[in-house]
Amino acid sequence: MNQSVLFGERLRELRAHAGLSQSEFAKIGGVTKKSQMLYESGERVPNALYPLALTRTDPPLLTGIDPLTLSMGISGCSGERVRRGQAI
Repeated sequence: MNQSVLFGERLRELRAHAGLSQSEFAKIGGVTKKSQMLYESGERVPNALYPLALTRTDPPLLTGIDPLTLSMGISGCSGERVRRGQAI
């Protein structure tokens, strides 16, 4: 299973645990519902600002997790892609 699909599954579980719809979760993350759907399906991975936004909720949706490490570790992007500013 590729890592973007794993990220999507974890994201979906997190959203379900929080009891939020895709629209509600997308709003917290600062993205559209369509983007949220693509993240959860593993067709697209978010940039580093998305998980950062999830840590800034009350209570935080991502607790004790460094958002940049989360994005980089799960998406499997190479350092070169990150340096070039491509989506994490």
